[in-house]
Amino acid sequence: MRKAILALCSSVMVFASAAQASALELRIGTEGAYPPWSMVNPAGEVTGFDADTGALLCARLEAKCKFVVQDFAGLIPALQANRVDIIISALSITDDRRKKIEFSIPYAELTSYFVAPKDSDLMNVTDLETLRSALTGKRVGVQQGTARGAYVQATMPGVDLKTYESLDQMQIDLEAGRSMPAFPTCRPPMIFSAVRRARISPS
Repeated sequence: MRKAILALCSSVMVFASAAQASALELRIGTEGAYPPWSMVNPAGEVTGFDADTGALLCARLEAKCKFVVQDFAGLIPALQANRVDIIISALSITDDRRKKIEFSIPYAELTSYFVAPKDSDLMNVTDLETLRSALTGKRVGVQQGTARGAYVQATMPGVDLKTYESLDQMQIDLEAGRSMPAFPTCRPPMIFSAVRRARISPS
C-alpha cells in the first residue's frame, strides 16, 4: 500500500525559535474537512489529530496559536503569502513541495487507497499494472492539490481525472456514480471497500 509521510511545514523555518514563537501568535493553516485528522465542530473549533498536534506544539513553545481553515490546495499559497505561519494538515512530503516550503521531521504515516462501490469489478484487482489497465477510460476522483492527484496524473495517462476541493465533495460524487473510483488518503465511510494496490514509493 502507498504510504504518505506527513510533516509540519513552514516556508521560512524549521519551527522558528522558541523566543520568537512565545512573542507571537502562530497562525496554523489546516483544512478542517479531513476527518479524523482535521475537522471543524459545530462550535467552529478545529478538532482532530492535527489540532491535537498543533496544541501540543504551541504548549511546548509557550506560544499563542490559532487555526486558520483553508482549502487544501490553498494551504501552501497561504503559507507563501504569509497568511499562515505553519501548516498542520496531513500534508505529504514530496520533492516538488520541498522546492517551495520547509518540512519538519515526519509526524505520521498514512496508507492511501483507491475506493469504489463494493460491487465494482475493481475489487478483484491485486496489482498495480492491472489496476492501471482497469482504470483506463474511467473517471477517477482526487482532491485538488494532493500527492494522490499528482501520482494519478503522472502514472495513469488514460484516466479521466476529476479534481475536488474537498473529500466530502468527492465522496458525494462517488456515491452518486459520477466518479469511480476515488483516490483519497484514508478510508472513506464503510459503504465503500478499499482496492488493494501494490506497494509504491512514498509521496
